[in-house]
Amino acid sequence: IARNAVIDHHRRGRPESRLDAMPPIFFDDDPGPEESALRAEESARLRAALLLMEPEKRELLALRYAGGLKTREIALAVGKSEDAVKKRLSRALKMLKEKYDAIS
Repeated sequence: IARNAVIDHHRRGRPESRLDAMPPIFFDDDPGPEESALRAEESARLRAALLLMEPEKRELLALRYAGGLKTREIALAVGKSEDAVKKRLSRALKMLKEKYDAIS
């Protein structure tokens, strides 16, 4: 109880930082030319790796990451069990990583 009371006391004593009070340098949304080039290169590699995959695996990844669906929702959409979708997503991610790494 004493330990928790000390932790609570120190938490209350911390100064709060508001995000809108931070200097704008921390929120620079305009990437520099080097960062823009790196992002473009990574995007091109990702697109190339996705194109090398089977359409079914691309669809699962699109539903999960681009569509933001949960595994249960994907299972209902594709007519598979939730466990099957989890396993297929896991395999698809592994395959995507391998293909992405293979592209130089």
